[in-house]
Amino acid sequence: MTRASFLRPIAIATVALALSACANDRVWMRNGASSSDGEIDEMNCAEQAEKGGVSISVGGDVAPTTDRFSNRYACLRSQGYKLKSLTAEEASRLKSLGGVDREVYWNELLVKYGFSPAAEKREPAIPQAAPPPQGQKPAAPQ
Repeated sequence: MTRASFLRPIAIATVALALSACANDRVWMRNGASSSDGEIDEMNCAEQAEKGGVSISVGGDVAPTTDRFSNRYACLRSQGYKLKSLTAEEASRLKSLGGVDREVYWNELLVKYGFSPAAEKREPAIPQAAPPPQGQKPAAPQ
């Protein structure tokens, strides 16, 4: 085995590793969509693509269905999503966050990439029992 043939696989592995380190994570973004909205829509589109696809009407002509991967993309694009590449730092931070912190950071990313932020979602209030009218005692539990 020559030195060149020995070093070639090592060089290829090194280049592949360097390229993967530079690769950006991609996410689907849409005006006003929270990160959870995007994840739900992506799962729904993946499921729809598995069942047979999405037909897109462009100028009155219906495009034929193609492979599942293309159908998933077409489904998300038909809902106004655009695929955006995040930097490695952005992707790492987004993956590390959860709950409110994740949504706050997601809104920062939406604005950075030219989208309007998602509306703040509030949890529904738990209904409270109305106090008894003045002069009456609360009903005893049965």
